[in-house]
Amino acid sequence: MTSVRVIRTYNLMQARHEGVAAKELMRIAESAENRKLQPEDYLHQFMISCISNWTIGENIGIAPDKLSKTDKITSVCERIVEISELPGQGGWGKSNFTTHNRQLYIYRHNHSQRLPERFISRLIKAAGLQLRLHQADYLNVKFAEACEEQILHSAKQATLPPKNAVYINVLNGVLQVLPNGTKRLLPHTPDIFFSYCLPYCYDESEGAPLFQDFLNEVLPEREAQMCLLEFIGSCFFSNKFLKIEKGGFLIGEGENGKSVVYDIIRGVLGASNISGLTLAEITNSKFMLPYLEGKLMNWSSDIGRSFEEDIFKRLTSQEIVTAEVKYGKSFEMQQIPRLLFNGNEMVTSKDKSKGLERRLLIFPFKVHIPKSRQNPMLAQLILTEESPGILNLIIAALHRLINQKTFTESKMMNAALEEWRTDHNSAVAFIDASGMVASNQTMKFTYVYAKYVEWCYDSGAKAME
Repeated sequence: MTSVRVIRTYNLMQARHEGVAAKELMRIAESAENRKLQPEDYLHQFMISCISNWTIGENIGIAPDKLSKTDKITSVCERIVEISELPGQGGWGKSNFTTHNRQLYIYRHNHSQRLPERFISRLIKAAGLQLRLHQADYLNVKFAEACEEQILHSAKQATLPPKNAVYINVLNGVLQVLPNGTKRLLPHTPDIFFSYCLPYCYDESEGAPLFQDFLNEVLPEREAQMCLLEFIGSCFFSNKFLKIEKGGFLIGEGENGKSVVYDIIRGVLGASNISGLTLAEITNSKFMLPYLEGKLMNWSSDIGRSFEEDIFKRLTSQEIVTAEVKYGKSFEMQQIPRLLFNGNEMVTSKDKSKGLERRLLIFPFKVHIPKSRQNPMLAQLILTEESPGILNLIIAALHRLINQKTFTESKMMNAALEEWRTDHNSAVAFIDASGMVASNQTMKFTYVYAKYVEWCYDSGAKAME
């Protein structure tokens, strides 16, 4: 029987997605209700599914009386994986266990969810009898720890989406976007690893007039808008599909709309799919990198004062980067997100190379929105009405980026980059500010350099040696 809560969810989705079939919406509503189950709830479902005439050791070809401790661990972990792949797992649907970067995931109707630390230890203790284990084994902490390690070997390794197209995981399927612009909606499957699902359906008929009007006001240049949407669209593919090597910066004083843009895109991509580390946190602490893995984007409302340029360049290039886990094993990052930051002013750097400069996309937000015209509920209004339509704008921008193989050129953004280049080079900025060239006087180098150092100190710039 369909619950009242499922029907309520269905009615809300029907009002939001008029272009999606009723049967599909009911399936999504049921899975949405079931996704409210927590990983600990799976322990109860597992114990029900594990009741059978199973004999420990039979799945590895060893009689029970011949099993060593290691054999028991192997047999039990293989059994746990077998049970996770059984159909009809209550409200869990297909609950396949998958491993990725030495982490265990469970499939949740449309994507894989990372399980908490020591989950298998708790499962072994709760279902030890059903798994035909002796009490001395399932209550033993070392036995449980050995199972934690073995399950990473027994479970299937994650298979990431193919690199021949862009794949976007939404509530009503997996949207495949081919390089020629063809779009196909494929069914969800645990065989392809997604650690996210966008919180709405794909509906190609949806538009986003409110969002477009807002963008026209806060970022009036059309090319800059196009570039911003292209950069957001790039979060759905890696540099193995198209090499872009860029980091984005929304720069401008307060009350200019960039925070609303942040709130809207965060809602469109799903808050849980975006990390929020500052540039300083990402590049200056080796233990922060694991928090980026698997996210669609890292978007921080603050840049931070200083950063390590080499790490920034490697992350934007999506090169091999090793993430270190405190008190755990390090791993090579496979899913590095795009990096985007908000700030009142652009970050400074000791790096004067073109290698850093060419990686910067600076979006200048210069329009001041007076308080009389500010709507604190604007982001929520746009998200409620237009999330699928905004996705369509992003997909169109994504297709444009794939065809161009580079971002749309923006005069406004080029001017912002040139301004940063001048400010970034403190010697050029000093000459422009001091008027020494215009004075046409001959001065000793030591005098000029001393004035330059003094100017850098007063203005907060870094003096060049």
